[in-house]
Amino acid sequence: MGMNLKMIKAIQGHIDSSFDDERWMPAPGESDRPRNYWFMGDDPDGPVVTCSIYPPNPDGKENAPAHSHSSDTIRIIVEGRFKVGTKWYETGEMRIQDAGRVYGPEVVGPDGCKQIIIFEKRSSMFPDYVKDSDTRARAAGKEAFNKQMAPFRQPRAARPAAVSS
Repeated sequence: MGMNLKMIKAIQGHIDSSFDDERWMPAPGESDRPRNYWFMGDDPDGPVVTCSIYPPNPDGKENAPAHSHSSDTIRIIVEGRFKVGTKWYETGEMRIQDAGRVYGPEVVGPDGCKQIIIFEKRSSMFPDYVKDSDTRARAAGKEAFNKQMAPFRQPRAARPAAVSS
């Protein structure tokens, strides 16, 4: 079974969790956005499922500028609304995104959003921004992200041990 950043241990071959799970962690550089990463399989660059909770955004502020990822992704809106470019995605809708294709900006809906994003490769989770100014502004977040991901870019035997839930 794959691992997760909080080192939640599987019991009898599975892990039970929900969007209300207190074991989740804040997104790198963002203390108000709980998130968890579920790594699929043993490949250090294998697929990953991210589950994220975005807080309400009544002012409609952009939460991510135009960017791309170097792997295919699938985004599923579990609750709330989420805008990519000019299209709003509602609860139950999904977006499948080709690797390397620029999209955005992204805007969370006024009531917030819960979503699941599946990345083909773990190394592709952090976005490649279109504008240099956006890249510089997110550099600290990327550094924190890479530090958290370091143990999971190793073969399983070299990774930290999971803890009981």
